[in-house]
Amino acid sequence: MRLRAELEGTKRLLEISRVLMKVSKSAIILLSPSSFRIAINDSSPTLMKCWVQLSPTGNEFALFRTYKVESKNANQIAFEIDLSSFERALRTAETSNLTTIKLAKRDDLACLSFESTSHVR
Repeated sequence: MRLRAELEGTKRLLEISRVLMKVSKSAIILLSPSSFRIAINDSSPTLMKCWVQLSPTGNEFALFRTYKVESKNANQIAFEIDLSSFERALRTAETSNLTTIKLAKRDDLACLSFESTSHVR
């Protein structure tokens, strides 16, 4: 599994995560070469299911400057995230010049890695 993306739509993704945080504490991110999806997957019968699907690149609503997903599972990657941790990472990315998102391994577990760069003069 590989993911490498340069974040461009930080504010848009931050707004989406804040809305989803009102519904649930966690979400599922589904990645493919042509789409970026976030879904709430709660087993509660009273909770309305919701999801967001965006084109990762190539239009005015794009989230990423560059976006590459590779996987042995039909080039699709799915994982669960804690929305409050995701929102904190996005808040940091909001003030940086460049943020790269990668899928990394830590202690044999896949994790989402945010690398932010800021230039100070």
